[in-house]
Parts: sequence; C-alpha cells; structure tokens
Amino acid sequence: MPALSIAIHALFALGLAQGLFLALQLWRLRDRNRFGYSHLLLALAAFMAVMLEQWVIYADAWRAYPHVLRATVWMPFLFGPGLWLFVVSLSRPRGRTTDALHYLPAAMAFAYFLPFLLQSGADKIAFVLGTHSIPLESSLFGLAKAASLLSYVIAIRWRLRRQPGFVDNPLTRRFAIVNDVFLMFLLALLGTFISEHLVGDLQIPSDVLAAVGFSLFIYAASLIAVAHWRDFALSLAP
Repeated sequence: MPALSIAIHALFALGLAQGLFLALQLWRLRDRNRFGYSHLLLALAAFMAVMLEQWVIYADAWRAYPHVLRATVWMPFLFGPGLWLFVVSLSRPRGRTTDALHYLPAAMAFAYFLPFLLQSGADKIAFVLGTHSIPLESSLFGLAKAASLLSYVIAIRWRLRRQPGFVDNPLTRRFAIVNDVFLMFLLALLGTFISEHLVGDLQIPSDVLAAVGFSLFIYAASLIAVAHWRDFALSLAP
C-alpha cells in the first residue's frame, strides 16, 4: 500500500476516534447551553457520518457495504446550519422556531435521494458500475452544497467579528481563526472540484479531500468549544 494511501487511512481512523471523543465531551457539557452545543453536536455527527462513508469508498469496500453509497449525500446541508446556530447561541442562548428553517435544504435533499436510499444493495452496486462519468445531479448537488457551506462560513466570519468582546474572548477569537482557515480550504476545494470536471479524476478525489478537511475543521471547532466552555458560559450571563 503506497505511503499516501496509508496516511489517508490513518487520517480517517484518527479523525473518527477524535470525533467520538469530542462528541462525548459536547454531550457531557450540553447542559451549559443546550441550544448551541446541540447544533454543534449535530454538525459533528454529520461530519463523522460523511467521513465514514468516504473511508468505506476509499478502501474499496463499498461492494461489501453497498448501503453506505450516497447514504450521507444530503448531510453536508447540516454542516452550515449546525455551525451557524452554535455561533448564534454565543449571543442568543435560546432557540427559535424559525431556526429549523436552516435545515430545510437538508430535508429536501434527503427526500430527493430517498428513493435511491431505499433500493437494494444489488441495485446500488449496479448503479455505480453502470456510471462512467460524473452524473449531472451530483455536479448540481455538489455546487449547491459548496454554495451553502461557503455562505454559512462567510456569515459566521461576519457575525463573530461583530460579537461583543470579540478581541478579549478566546472562544470567539480562536473560532474565527479556524473559520478563516476553513474558508480558504473551501475555496481551494472548489477549485479541485472544478478541475475534476474539466480534466478528469485526480490522484486524490475531491470527496476524500473534503472529508478530511471538513473533519479537521469541525474537530478544531468542537475542541475550542470544549476547551473554552467557561468563556462560553460566561458569554451567556445576563
């Protein structure tokens, strides 16, 4: 197995292990702010599910587990809303009914792909083996997911820097730095996605790059939230 492949497998394994640890920490601390940590936990769970699917596909084990195919195709629409509502909770600790509207694109994407998800494993394998180019719907959904996440990351950047006490609060300041780095990664990933459609498959698929990059971001964000829970709690004080 080439060194690059070993490194990617190691990143997947490490990412999932770290994600489980941070998920437990967020769950343990959820009472300090149920609104914010619940949404961040949802985003973390979605990231982990996407990464697990990509790991199975990268390991070429999808024939043995065909039901993982496209199982998480709708979940990237959970990333932006989960992160955004966590940041919103820094200044508004209580949720609103309208907050659920942020998850409407995820619900619509899930409904669209539900017929495929309900197919048999044999049908899913036949679909993959019969696909010799990137389907149009995959391209359109890929662009939609990228646009959604970019919009939320830019909105998070704007809101964090207008947060009262931004300079003096380690939680918001470090979260903003991680968010800026992730924004640059998203732009680079978008360039990779476009290159795949123009010149063909690359050595490392954009889906794998996305899974690794997304995991590093959400784990960094979650780690900051856990490490600075005292600042988070104090920011909610009247």
